[in-house]
Amino acid sequence: MTAMKNNGNAPKARPARFKHKKLILVLSAFLLLVCMVTSSFVIASKLKGVLQAGRERLLNGLDYGAAALPDDYEYVYNRDVINILLIGVDKDSSEKSPVLSEQADALYLFSFDTQKKKANIIAISRNTLMDIDIYDMNHNLIARDEQQICTAYAYGRTRQESAELTVKAVSQFFYNIPISGYYAIYTDAVGEIVDSVGGVPIQVKENLTAVSYRWRKGANLVLKGNEALRYLRYRGESNEPRLERQKDFLQSFLSVAKTAVSRDLSLPVKLFRKLASRTVTNVDVRSVAYLASEAVDADFKLIGLKGQNGIDGSFETFTVDQEDLYQLLTDVFYKKNN
Repeated sequence: MTAMKNNGNAPKARPARFKHKKLILVLSAFLLLVCMVTSSFVIASKLKGVLQAGRERLLNGLDYGAAALPDDYEYVYNRDVINILLIGVDKDSSEKSPVLSEQADALYLFSFDTQKKKANIIAISRNTLMDIDIYDMNHNLIARDEQQICTAYAYGRTRQESAELTVKAVSQFFYNIPISGYYAIYTDAVGEIVDSVGGVPIQVKENLTAVSYRWRKGANLVLKGNEALRYLRYRGESNEPRLERQKDFLQSFLSVAKTAVSRDLSLPVKLFRKLASRTVTNVDVRSVAYLASEAVDADFKLIGLKGQNGIDGSFETFTVDQEDLYQLLTDVFYKKNN
């Protein structure tokens, strides 16, 4: 046979160095993929560790011994529940307030069942009557007296101590349930919280045009910044309609906040850090990250307490319906004792 001549159409042999370059490129791509997968695994593992640490910090060290329903041994406290008290203070954080001048103008107990992934937010009227610890100027306990629950905040020598006294009062009101932490928000933080989720849509259910021409009954608005703060703070002649207004606003806020956080999971942590000088809390950033990650997919329910509104001299009062309170306790904080 005669050898076939190359007529220019047959493929030419490629140099060995080209094959080596191709091999190097393939290996580099593989190594890059391995690094990316490894890095993602490391980041995910670290994040999981941070979230777990945040959860443990909220659940560890709580005093469950005092939590008990009155004269009822059928129920035991549910230790899967995390309680955080949200406190709206009636002052700007920059105000240098004297003792007894700051009060807890809004109180909401956030209760999250870590197993059922359910979040209950209990609205507590600032005018709720209960026995409050009374302290003198040197912070010596001198008496217990029936007062509005909002006044517990006034007896602290520092804002941290005020928050702790409010936590103690709310815990006692709910028959000594353990509360993991508190987050006290001053008025100059409210507008930024609202703006961080793009504003809050509301429907005005009262005729409030004497306060703002926009706030006519039935108007559908998106409130932002200082207007949202004014809407939440305006009291009028009674706290009862204001509390209902705040509850409606909070329900709408939760809806838009869940959407905002689902788009940016880092939003709660960034906001938590940004508002540090305008809030008072004993909750750390790990716990915030944990709660935010859980709350995105949680079912939220806003609960109001039933009771009787009244007047004591020049002060409004609210006396809770004990049967309704008992039912709430069994539904939210307790489980059957098997």
